[in-house]
Amino acid sequence: MIKSGGVAETSAARSQITRGNQLKRVLIGISFIILFSAAAMADIYVEGYGAYIGTKSAEWQYGGGGTLGFGLDENFGVLYRGMYTIYTATASSSNPQEESHSHMMHMAGLEYLLPLDMIRCEWRSSIMMGFSMTTLSYAPTSGVEEEKMDMGPALAFWTGIQFNATQHLSPFVDIGFHTSFYTQSLEEKQILGLHIMAGVRFYIGGNRRIANNY
Repeated sequence: MIKSGGVAETSAARSQITRGNQLKRVLIGISFIILFSAAAMADIYVEGYGAYIGTKSAEWQYGGGGTLGFGLDENFGVLYRGMYTIYTATASSSNPQEESHSHMMHMAGLEYLLPLDMIRCEWRSSIMMGFSMTTLSYAPTSGVEEEKMDMGPALAFWTGIQFNATQHLSPFVDIGFHTSFYTQSLEEKQILGLHIMAGVRFYIGGNRRIANNY
């Protein structure tokens, strides 16, 4: 695959990256303003997790990220989630080029927790909106490297189980679906798929109810 377009294409790509970085900073800032405005009346929690996601045109990717959230009451919360995943493949007889793809998501949304006291767990479901940025890079063994990058709105939802090990630590597993909407260099690509996460939620402060008898 051969890169084309010369100086004009390079200039357009740099302009797109600059606009993307500016939009990313604005959206992250808005997300944090919304979240921190609710902090005075909420329990705070953070998460760290690994992720394995299907991105179709960008292959299956692995990576991780973090979450900052505020519980509005026993069942509902608002949260911000950011993550970064990658896919790499070396050249071989069946694939005459190296591939290096990445996918980044920054999202904000709502979460619902349903207590399952008999097993000291909570069923958690969330829906989030924000933006994503995807980069597809190909390096043929003979030829010029090609790289395409695009960013745009993204939507995702998850459902899963978290186990309340203590008042502050809750391991969890989520499974869901995500999709990105691109209109420029990756407009014809499909960036969507299954989304699996496993990690630990850490509750900061407070005296959480983790079961009927506690």
